[in-house]
Amino acid sequence: MAKPTLEQIQAEIEQLTAMCPKVRHYSAFGDDNRAAISAQIAVLEKLLDNDAIFDRYEQGSDEAILYAALDARQWLDGDFEDDTLSEGWQELVQD
Repeated sequence: MAKPTLEQIQAEIEQLTAMCPKVRHYSAFGDDNRAAISAQIAVLEKLLDNDAIFDRYEQGSDEAILYAALDARQWLDGDFEDDTLSEGWQELVQD
């Protein structure tokens, strides 16, 4: 995948923001899905690099939140396997 444009980044922020309250709050493993999505939104909004992500999420955060933030950075870099981050959360949306 190519690096996303500013328009694609904004669209993804909007999609994740709309999706977040509808996603199952906790995974079967107790991970906070909504906090992970919020971390992804923060990375996209602030264009955080890996150092900033580790500074922000490594200490005191659930490991899943750190990995979600790193996924967002990979997506920004064009190194993510899915076209969007929101695709991975879609199956956890509850009606």
